[in-house]
Amino acid sequence: KWVVQTRRPLAISDVDLVDDPPIGQTARRTGIRGYLAVPFFSRRGEVVGILRALSYHPRAFLPEEMDLLQQMTNGAAIALENAQLLEQTKQQADALQQADKVKNEFLGFVSHELRTPVNIIMGYSALLQGGMCGEMSEEQDQMLEKVSVNSRQLLSMIDQLLEATKIEAGAVKADLQEISLSDFLEEIRTVYSAPMAGEIDLVWDFPAGLPTVITDGEKLRHILQNLVGNALKYTEKGAVTLSARQLGDGGEIEFRVADTGIGISEKELPHIFEMFSQVSAARPKSGGGVGLGLHIVKKFTELLGGTIGVTSRQGAGSTFTLKIPGAAAATPKAAHGKYSPSGPAVL
Repeated sequence: KWVVQTRRPLAISDVDLVDDPPIGQTARRTGIRGYLAVPFFSRRGEVVGILRALSYHPRAFLPEEMDLLQQMTNGAAIALENAQLLEQTKQQADALQQADKVKNEFLGFVSHELRTPVNIIMGYSALLQGGMCGEMSEEQDQMLEKVSVNSRQLLSMIDQLLEATKIEAGAVKADLQEISLSDFLEEIRTVYSAPMAGEIDLVWDFPAGLPTVITDGEKLRHILQNLVGNALKYTEKGAVTLSARQLGDGGEIEFRVADTGIGISEKELPHIFEMFSQVSAARPKSGGGVGLGLHIVKKFTELLGGTIGVTSRQGAGSTFTLKIPGAAAATPKAAHGKYSPSGPAVL
């Protein structure tokens, strides 16, 4: 107790020669004569324990011996504190892992359960629009169209939640196959064959001789269509351009999706690929969302063994750059302080 209170080492050469030595009754009953105790100090300077050297015979402890014992306690205190911190870290990691599991299970359950009522709403809307319950007025048709449009948007959000949940759970893998990039891009172009609304031009810029690569075509299609869809959504006039080229002889394949839309602020740019991240700028044609589209794009890109980046200036458009492996198969990506005592007490 004396060592803890004074925060100093205590050395007694002969306990029997000291009146009421502050060493406790247990040591005295066992016949201890020589006694040396030094405190354990935490990184914060708190006394967390005591290390003792005991002798059944009188012993004058040398300064070197006291220094050695103090050095031993300093090292032991650090090791003990590190062990405690490691255990706390493990407990926190287990708690976070459990919380993440519960979150993913909750999102998966909610998303799955929402699909059924949304599909029912869409089904009945289609029946009403098809005249199954009699002729509809023009006003009723317009109202049903709004129900259908918003139901499709809600279903898209639910699908994104399900996909993101599967990705976080590690249940999504790359299905690598050989695909012809020229044919692949032509197929995507047919999806946007209808004339663009408003003052927007959709430009396709890629050579006819793009190579065959080994990749997951469905995930690559999802990435490009998501980027093109976002560019069209956030561009009122000008152009959206999808370009593709091979970098070097047999090197990476680079895709660029550039627009002349509203752009992204410098503050928000580093966070756009994060889960549930949504920019605050006004999106006049946006139908809302849950902030998962670009997060899924980034995760799919990593599954393909590629990289994705973006440059943007608010009010001047954005350019997303996607790179995937060329001829080779894609591979998943998958000082402390120490308390210095003022000196030992030698009795």
